[in-house]
Amino acid sequence: MFADWLRLPMPIDHVGYGARDLRRVIDLFRMLGFAPTKEKELVVWDAETGAFHPLGQLSAHVVFANGYIELSAPTGQVAGNHLIPLVERRPGIHILAIAAADAERRRASALALHPGLPEVSHAAREIAYGKRRGQARFKWFPLPKEAFPEGIVCFAEHLTRDLVFQSEVLSHPNKASGLSGVALVSENPERAAARYRPFAQGEHGIPRVHDRCHLSVAAHADLSGRGFGLNIPGGDALIGLEVETASLTALTNALDRNRVGFREGESGILIVLSAINSFMLFRERRPPPSPN
Repeated sequence: MFADWLRLPMPIDHVGYGARDLRRVIDLFRMLGFAPTKEKELVVWDAETGAFHPLGQLSAHVVFANGYIELSAPTGQVAGNHLIPLVERRPGIHILAIAAADAERRRASALALHPGLPEVSHAAREIAYGKRRGQARFKWFPLPKEAFPEGIVCFAEHLTRDLVFQSEVLSHPNKASGLSGVALVSENPERAAARYRPFAQGEHGIPRVHDRCHLSVAAHADLSGRGFGLNIPGGDALIGLEVETASLTALTNALDRNRVGFREGESGILIVLSAINSFMLFRERRPPPSPN
């Protein structure tokens, strides 16, 4: 099944789930054996004045060495938050952020394909974990939703990586060690892949660990009749994640302990998450042996 999907190398920075009830999503990820951070409000950062303004969105994060999974919900206190119309339709994967070494330069190159892109924005979130505290800061810009209807597809540049990727939050009971891919379902997989192909090659300066990440594109028929039971619209949608773990045994122990059902096969461990309209495919990746 997964072997037949189109695959593009993609320097994924993070993917984001959106839902109305953030607490339920956080609890679900704990049942899967992850260790999410405490939820914090995202803010817009004015780079000129240094002021912070609420974005109207709470987020928790499942952090790996090469990226993270964002768990978000609108607060309802800021009109126009970009997540509101998406979660009103359904909970699910609504954010795909591609890593950018330089957001300004990346936007300039993307203008040839998508004229009229918005200017690069600044955002921040409070880091209240690990040994270092402060405001993690980012630059980002979205690609046009007319061309990328599956969600908020954007480029993100970290300005304070040392705050985000602290060692204290990289360990998870299920031994998950990295985000390796995101899956997209489409009525026309070839056309969907063509939209992303210009961004498939990473930029100079992006950590090499991102080279392992990829985007998989499937047809709706690949999911129908296979017992997934997901509420997926007829168009294009982000529907699944591929995650690396250092131990499938640790993963299945965590799932059994929390009574989470899964399927075991040649592709790895598959978990269907009907509550958030997605699936996760875990594959074991052991670290290379240490040199003598």
